[in-house]
Amino acid sequence: MSDPFSKILWMLELARDLTIEAAMLALSRLSETPTAKRPQEIVKLLNSRTDRDVLNGMKCVMALVGRGEDGQPFFADVVKNVTLPLARVRALVLIYLLKYGESEPDTALLLINSIQKLLSDKLATARAALIRALAGIRILEIGSLILLCIKRTVNDQLPHVRAASALAIGRAFHIDGINRSQLALFLAGLVGDSSVAVVSLALKVHVKLLPLLSATSPKKAWAPIHANFRRICRLLPQMDEWAQISAIDLFTEYARKFLPRPELTFQDGLTMPLPEFDAFASLPSYTVSFDADLQLFVDSLRKLVYSYSEAVILSVARALILIATPEHLVEFDLPRILTKLATTPVSGSSARSYALHVVAHIAQTAPAVFEKYYRKFYVFPTDDDTVASLKLHALPLLATQTTAKEIIKELQYSALNSAFRPHVAHEAVRALGRCSRASKEWTNHILRWCSLQISNVGATPIVSDLLTVIRHLLQLKQSQAGSDRSEIESVVRTIYKLGKLLNDNTVSFDPDAKATIIWLVGEFTEAADNLIGPDLLRRALKTFSNEPENVRYQLLILAAKSYLYELQKNDSETLADTPIGKMYAHVSQLAHYDALFDTRDRVRMLDQLLFKPKNSKLATLLLQVPKPAPLVAVSFDEDTPAILRDYLSVEGWADPETLPPKSIRKETAVEVVPTSFENGAFQDKKTVPTSSSRQISSALIKNLAPVQAKPYKLQSLDEFFGNEETESESEEESEEEEESDEESVSESGLDSDSNENEDDEDDEDSDDSAKSDDKFLN
Repeated sequence: MSDPFSKILWMLELARDLTIEAAMLALSRLSETPTAKRPQEIVKLLNSRTDRDVLNGMKCVMALVGRGEDGQPFFADVVKNVTLPLARVRALVLIYLLKYGESEPDTALLLINSIQKLLSDKLATARAALIRALAGIRILEIGSLILLCIKRTVNDQLPHVRAASALAIGRAFHIDGINRSQLALFLAGLVGDSSVAVVSLALKVHVKLLPLLSATSPKKAWAPIHANFRRICRLLPQMDEWAQISAIDLFTEYARKFLPRPELTFQDGLTMPLPEFDAFASLPSYTVSFDADLQLFVDSLRKLVYSYSEAVILSVARALILIATPEHLVEFDLPRILTKLATTPVSGSSARSYALHVVAHIAQTAPAVFEKYYRKFYVFPTDDDTVASLKLHALPLLATQTTAKEIIKELQYSALNSAFRPHVAHEAVRALGRCSRASKEWTNHILRWCSLQISNVGATPIVSDLLTVIRHLLQLKQSQAGSDRSEIESVVRTIYKLGKLLNDNTVSFDPDAKATIIWLVGEFTEAADNLIGPDLLRRALKTFSNEPENVRYQLLILAAKSYLYELQKNDSETLADTPIGKMYAHVSQLAHYDALFDTRDRVRMLDQLLFKPKNSKLATLLLQVPKPAPLVAVSFDEDTPAILRDYLSVEGWADPETLPPKSIRKETAVEVVPTSFENGAFQDKKTVPTSSSRQISSALIKNLAPVQAKPYKLQSLDEFFGNEETESESEEESEEEEESDEESVSESGLDSDSNENEDDEDDEDSDDSAKSDDKFLN
């Protein structure tokens, strides 16, 4: 017996070697062919009589398409292979057809009959691929045929095919002239399907088509969501991650449109509607009350915060920001999860950047929720410039009375020890300026540190950033000082120290830093009672002609402000002979011949304003107008990328008077489709009413006998459309089968009458609510 077996094994091994050798020979022949003749070789493979050569040809074509080359010249040779028995070839042909079907409409129309016949294939994967490919051919002439094919596949026994029908609806919806209302009805049925996979895909398609559906009929566009809101909330943890994202975003919008707005109750008994997230920073302690349906949605998000998908976590955070309170963020443990997502290195992922922006947005309103995790946002040497900038943007917002000291120390370290990363040093200095919002004490501390570092760092690049922070803090202190003389004196002392640095030969400044100090001295002329500006101007006039252009321009402005301040206290005729008047006249004479056009033009304007008494009020308005603070204190909303602003944007809460009744969200019956396969055919579909508290009886399942279905066969286009006689006959046959099934169920002794009576009573009780729902939907 060993000889026959060994002979069979030898023959199998030989056949395998020959097959592999043939495939390698075909590929080597193509690779050795010159580039100019390769299209002819691919055409030969596509027209070969052997399936293996055709498969190799399809692989070559798809490789060309994958590299970005044009595969349209092979259209006629590719699509004719759609009827080959090899499943891999058909799958590649369908993928090719999706890409180039619209560019060759005439040739694609010749394949419609073949594709329509293949919809009766026994393989579910084949039927699913075919309906997707058919809907992807966006040709006006086959719109009615696509509609009939989708009508056929949405009632398929297998969820895989019904899910593919949902994708086909999304593609067919953009075909001109197709019956979109009928497609919307099919999609609404799939949203209420018994399979979670079908509901997931149908919901994603519905979200994508919602703007188009709302433009034609806003009420009908939301009807499938009304009927399945509670069921989808329960199914949310079972869906795939992309369906969860779509459902969370959709239900967040739904909550603000159709659900009652939550209410806050304070300790004194006062109530108010739930404000936007930014307003919670100034509210006292409160309790919040949700509608039952909104509470169901919020509770369904609790498990999703532990998802493996970063996008799902960000969607949950967005939903809680828009419809809940900061306490819910803490309750759901989102601060810890967002911190881990924002600080864990993820190469090639933008989720980290989005998480850092979301953290900054939350910290702007409730910095205390991240109090335990602020050290996680320190800048590390492994962080790139983008992540480092986002961390330095978020760190000042996390500063509280408890954490401000450590955060300021970290920012000072990053500013002074990032010589090889100047971008990080610049951002760290500006972040110090934003830390001034922590308290008045820290504002004075940061101002002293920045003034001290200017003399230490000399002409290094961060001097300009230090001066920008000093300017911001001085303007902030001046605006908050009011009648407090001590605060004004603190500002004057800082200005005096900066002015002395310009006369210190041991400290060198670049032109921009020097011009900024001169501007600061001139801006606070009134606060210093003009005691600093004239002395600084006297020393700078000795080297006026050798100074850079921007420095000369600022010296002119300083001279004008000093002269104007004295002009407001003295007569212009007596002021001309004073040292300040002579210094301004000298600066004006030099500026008239300056190389910079702006300086020459400005000095002519200043002469007309200052030398004519009637223009003194206009000069005061021009030179002493309050200046805006620098960009170091920019708010998060102004600095947020446009894409994140769009992500966090949502419509306002709806008017309570326009809300629909709660009964509109009453759950409907779910159609359960058996998927067992017996005797070479699927069982017929049975409709079993189910709800959250009702399950299918095991006795009923035992008595449901499988029905012998007709075998699949190929149809022509005419047979597919059929006529009225065949349709009526099939309907009569299905009615007879249903009657026989009902008789078998009644013989099993099940108390169906009592169930029917209970359903009738439920229907009578819900008549009034159903009428109000119809009014709202129609």
